Formats: sequence, structure tokens, C-alpha cells
Amino acid sequence: MKKSFHTVKKAGILTAAAVLGTAALAGCGSKADTTESAAASEEATEAAGEAEASDAQLVIAGGDSAGLIAAVQAAAEGMDPSKILILAPGEELAADMTEMAPYVNVADTDEQFQANLTDDFEIYLSDIMTAGNNTNNSDMAAYVSQNSEEAKDWLADTLGMEYGDLAQEAGSSVARSFPAKEGNLNELAQEALLKKVEELKIPVEYKAELKSVAYDEEGALDRITVTVDGKDQEIDCLALVATDVSLIPVFEESQVYEADGKAAALVVSNNAEQLNKDSGELINGLYAAGPILSAAVDGEGVLSGNELTEAVMFGSTAGTEAAVYVSDNQ
Repeated sequence: MKKSFHTVKKAGILTAAAVLGTAALAGCGSKADTTESAAASEEATEAAGEAEASDAQLVIAGGDSAGLIAAVQAAAEGMDPSKILILAPGEELAADMTEMAPYVNVADTDEQFQANLTDDFEIYLSDIMTAGNNTNNSDMAAYVSQNSEEAKDWLADTLGMEYGDLAQEAGSSVARSFPAKEGNLNELAQEALLKKVEELKIPVEYKAELKSVAYDEEGALDRITVTVDGKDQEIDCLALVATDVSLIPVFEESQVYEADGKAAALVVSNNAEQLNKDSGELINGLYAAGPILSAAVDGEGVLSGNELTEAVMFGSTAGTEAAVYVSDNQ
């Protein structure tokens, strides 16, 4: 069974300690021999880690909720979880979920109809644009309004979330927010998501960074360079899902949506595929979800409850499309 990066490295530390302990108990071998053995073990561990990186077919650059959702969905689409690699810039996963409003927004639902409430995609879109002071990318905002129920269903079907009564929350002109039946929806979803990643044994590398992206002659993803433990590694992966907003400088200007003259977010299609905003052409192998899209989807302000909705929608879509792309290009 293939181990994740952090599991391999912990195993390497234990191996080095075992070498030292055995030498001390046996009373044989010089200090130099012991040091050489430990060094050899560390080198073997590093080599194993680099080999794991080179095996990754899908890399998720970001340890936020959208990144984990993309990884889980890619596995659900049939990808071998050991071929998926999550690069987390910090030491925690899905930490952003604790800052989200504890409900998911959905328009044009059966619950609204039964409550004699009028809500449709246009009304929802208007609320999204108003919250963003009309600085949103209208196409991406419209995608959210038209497909929001997919987020609610994904949380229920994949993570087992159960919903309470419909509520009207700040910024929404009508009741369209679904909290958890019991407890805090975000906390419950975060716990279930982390458990799912662990169960699937999806490799995770902490304190890792996407450093650069290289393209082939046709403009598609060719390879990436990542920094792990201060060392650069090249990965010839087939697909990349970027979620961390700090990665915007890694991408070319033609892929970046600007707000107030500043690089603010990536632009994607309805399939979460990165776009060349000048030509409108898709960039094969590149996908995005989560915080790296926020300034485009939400503009100057996010509609309360849309944080989780958007993370699930774009994350699951990116995971599906990336898995299909990997399968088609192996």
C-alpha cells in the first residue's frame, strides 16, 4: 500500500532512530558508522518522497476545503487515491471552514415552493452581485446561482450532512439558507471531509508550495515545480487544481482576473477549467476552485452562506473534470 508523504517521512525518522538504538545496544560499530547509517536512511526516505511526488497524476495545490473536496471527488470518479497529491501550505487541512457561515445557500428548491416562497436563479444572482457591489465576474456568479443545489446534494450524499429548516440570512432577499439539522454545518462537514481524506489514504504534503507551472507547445499543462521541506521537485502530473489564493503570482497574466487594477483571482469555465481571459480558450490540465476564485465570483463581498456553497460547487466540479482529463490522457 502506498504511503502518503507525511507517513513516509515519519517512518524515515523511526528508521533512523532504530539504527541508532540497535548500534548502541549491540555495542558494535563506530559513531561514524552509526552516523553514516542514519544519513543513508534519511537519504532513502527523501528518495522515497521524491518518487511519490513523481507518481502523482493529479496535484491539488491548496489544503483548504475546496482542495480536499476536489481530491475526494476525483477519487469518487475512479482515480487511484494514491495518484492524487494534496499540497498544504500550512499544518492544517480545511481550516477555512471554521470561518464560513454555518449554512449552504440554494435557490429554487422544493422547500421554498412548499413554503410559498418565490426564489429563482435571477433573484439569487442579483443578491450575489449586490453583495459583491457588482464587481463580480457575472458569468461565474451566474454559475453559482444556477447550480447551487448540487452543493447541498454533495454535502448530503458524500459527507452525510442532514439539514434543518430553511432560513433567511443576511444579504439574501428570501429564505434560501440550509443549516445543519443539529449542530454547526461547517464543523460537521469539516470533520467528515477530513475523515474521508484519511479513509481514502490520499497523500498530503504539509508546508508545501507550488512554485511554478510549465506549459507545452500547445499551451497545456506540462509539469509543475513544488517546494517541499525547502527542496524543489518537478512533477510531470497530468492535471493541477489550484485553490490557494497566494498562488495567483504563479500563473500568467492572461489567466488572472483583476479587481481595482490588482491581480485578484483566476478565471474558470463552468467546468472549473482555467481560462485565458483574453482569448477565452481553455488551458488543458489546469483547474481552480476555492479562495483563488473568490475575488472573481464574489467581487468585493461574499453573500453570507455562499462560502461553503462555492467551495463545494467548484471543488467537486474541478475534481470530476480533472479525474476525467487524467483518465483520457494517461
